[in-house]
Amino acid sequence: MYEGLATPDGGRYAPIAGVANVTTVYCNESGEWLVSMSDRYGFNNPDSVWDLGPEFDVVVIGDSVAHGMCVPTGTSAAARIQQQIPRTVNLGYNGNGPMMELASLREMSEVARGRHVVWMFFPGNDLGNLSREWETTYMSRYLEPEYSAGLVQRREIVQASLAAYLEGQIAAQTGPPPVPLLRSIYEDVSATLRLTALRERIRSNLFSKPDFPR
Repeated sequence: MYEGLATPDGGRYAPIAGVANVTTVYCNESGEWLVSMSDRYGFNNPDSVWDLGPEFDVVVIGDSVAHGMCVPTGTSAAARIQQQIPRTVNLGYNGNGPMMELASLREMSEVARGRHVVWMFFPGNDLGNLSREWETTYMSRYLEPEYSAGLVQRREIVQASLAAYLEGQIAAQTGPPPVPLLRSIYEDVSATLRLTALRERIRSNLFSKPDFPR
């Protein structure tokens, strides 16, 4: 069974966020591409919020709703909380299910501990995600109270492996067409693939699809 992305030091991990400190291109549902900058850990926060930690008033977890997919910067639910409670950090990420959200809390606890946790749960897909996560050996280890893969301490190695995987996925696509208009479309699609489809590609290999235990 595939159990995460390999790192140069021989380890494996399940990515809880995206590539850090990169321009992130998301949806174009309103006729305009939504662009933001990921923070030092690959989440959707103003990077300066980490200077307020590790003790926060609020830690937000969840999937695309918490992440702020397809809404302008500063208008997501998590961003609204940050505007009212500055010591708020968002650990939500597109595609995360309940086990990945537990992993996010566990892995990031070294740098983000909250007095309150806001869990943005979406029943439309979170239970389906949990069904797949539950049966994944690597993810089930987060049910052990003390387990951590040490992703914060291994941040540079983890980021290098994630970036390498991403570049491999992009390189595997067909080359850009010669016609300028088609090339522009290709570049837009490639930019979107870098962040929107990446995690779904990882998860299609990472998780099996059993029935949820009854």
